[in-house]
Amino acid sequence: MKKLQIVSIAIALIAVFVSCDKDEVVDPTTLPNTSQDYVSFHFPEANISKVVEDKGDGDSYYEVYLSSGYELDFNKSGEIQSVDGKTIKIPFTVVPPKLLTYAQENYPNSFIVKWEKERTLQEIKLNTGIELIFDLDGNFKNVDN
Repeated sequence: MKKLQIVSIAIALIAVFVSCDKDEVVDPTTLPNTSQDYVSFHFPEANISKVVEDKGDGDSYYEVYLSSGYELDFNKSGEIQSVDGKTIKIPFTVVPPKLLTYAQENYPNSFIVKWEKERTLQEIKLNTGIELIFDLDGNFKNVDN
């Protein structure tokens, strides 16, 4: 009987989470022009494979998947929020200069696989798994291993 209750609760939770999911695959041409220009400039050789618009929290944003393996996140205004190469190097042009310089000087045998901008900070992730935290002005704050 207890097993049945646990299964019932699990099914109910899954149903709630699925019904709250407001992700929708959209045509790449619906991306704001700012986002389209960003992709064209920084990833000229790549094609947009898929665009997912997330309207789940009232502040919609776009997840853009490129044919070259990168995932880009844009806010609803079309401004870049993150570039994730998973294990491949991201282009130097997407990393703010102060962050790039810091990484190159202090981790010369590594390369950047992710850049992310949040409300009060920026973060880059190196291929070694090390994450470097900076403020919005590009001043180094912390290392997260």
